[in-house]
Amino acid sequence: MGCYKKTGLNIISIIISIVFAFIVFSIFSTEIFTAIPTLLFTAIGVTGFFLIVLLGTILFSRRKEEYCLCEFGPLLLIGILGTIVIASLLLAITVGATALAVLIAIFTFFFVLAIIQFFLLVLCLIKIECICKDKCRENNC
Repeated sequence: MGCYKKTGLNIISIIISIVFAFIVFSIFSTEIFTAIPTLLFTAIGVTGFFLIVLLGTILFSRRKEEYCLCEFGPLLLIGILGTIVIASLLLAITVGATALAVLIAIFTFFFVLAIIQFFLLVLCLIKIECICKDKCRENNC
């Protein structure tokens, strides 16, 4: 699978993830939010779905999907694995309020990164499919 020219959307998604992480850190450092286990189990379920979709796309992809997988797959996988590892760590350990806020911020970074990369992957796959259909119409196939 050859990689193609990067679009810069990955840098933007990392910046957005960092901003969300700082916002969530601010909220958790003031101890406003208390439904952490529910949030963590939901995030594990959502990223598990993302992982299944990513693996299915990799296993059943055709040549035209390689660009999308190369462009958005690596950061999506990093976001998925980071979310699952940090969420599991948060469910397993008990820490102080500051450490909890930092871990939740790291968790938020990975979770937002996974969400953004998943939607970018899906949009890329849709766009590639539309481009290929348009080319097929032009060539009367």
